[in-house]
Amino acid sequence: MARLLLPETQRPAPADNVFIVASAYHLILAHILARAADVAPGTSVLLMKHQPVAHFRELFGAVRADSGIPFRDVFFLGRPGTKYKRRWRAMIDFTRIRGLRTLLAEARPKRLFVFNEDDLNQYASRWVKARGGEVYAVEDGAIAYTDQLLTATPSERIKSTLFFGPRNEAVPVEGSSRRIDRYYARFPNHLRSELSARAAAIPESDLGFFETLRWPKDFMRRLGVNPETLWFDDLFLLAHSNNFRNVPEYRAGVRHRVAQLAGQGRQVAVSYHPRERNPDWLELQPLGVKLIPHAVPSEFIPLFSRRRLSAVYGDIGTALITAKWVLKSVPIVSLMDTLNVADPPLRTLFEALGIEIR
Repeated sequence: MARLLLPETQRPAPADNVFIVASAYHLILAHILARAADVAPGTSVLLMKHQPVAHFRELFGAVRADSGIPFRDVFFLGRPGTKYKRRWRAMIDFTRIRGLRTLLAEARPKRLFVFNEDDLNQYASRWVKARGGEVYAVEDGAIAYTDQLLTATPSERIKSTLFFGPRNEAVPVEGSSRRIDRYYARFPNHLRSELSARAAAIPESDLGFFETLRWPKDFMRRLGVNPETLWFDDLFLLAHSNNFRNVPEYRAGVRHRVAQLAGQGRQVAVSYHPRERNPDWLELQPLGVKLIPHAVPSEFIPLFSRRRLSAVYGDIGTALITAKWVLKSVPIVSLMDTLNVADPPLRTLFEALGIEIR
């Protein structure tokens, strides 16, 4: 089977740091860390690991074509087939080991940066540690600050052990395993206890740097989206509908607030979760809002529309935390009370970060 590492014709060059990312959120943080000489000294290589996310390969093409990024080179680790089922994950990832090992063997990094501890990243961590390198974990969203645990079924654990060996672990709190030397977070003082001992702050960075890069607008154009249209007064960042199946107030609450703002003549945009099957399950477009295409990562919108936004609304999860980090002077509002959503740990975090709860 092909090694799935692209571009196939290019041999990875030695690098001091390797970043393995699997989402737009990871990509943004990787840029910030790679620019910090005290965090990632020397040269850096970016590995974009294909996930079942729409248009991730197009994102790779846009990033790779941008000479202004803080990476010596960018590679893409593909996956066989077009369908994705969780029960097949260990088997699919096992087919990708050859490509991952090729990059690590050629780059010989001193430092590896990972954003979770899935099977492939554990394999990479063991490879780097066995050769005297260090492994740094970076936060992967709200789970770093709440008491949520990752779980795997007995079947999933058996498959992971079968394909990746007995040293592969089930890590309920990603970033807490013995392989991790340091854990980078945006808000280290609020990390959960399992991660605080090795915590380090993600360096402050001039987010205007992203406005100098070509790949964000290039990526939008590859999707057929005009980046100049992503300017709004108010933005709603909504979590997946699976979180609200037992919350009857959710639909009415979001629609009421959206209608209020749109009725005042404000330009309102809504970004649904990218894995929503119904592109407008709350039927908000008839209320006069603009729907952000699913392929546009929600993390990009506050980052690249921050000079106009006057308020960001949401419910739960990482998107609001990212918005608070990016838009320090813009009101960030969680409608947890209005929507009757109960999540005490997340509520405590929102209050600590200054996210308004209504």
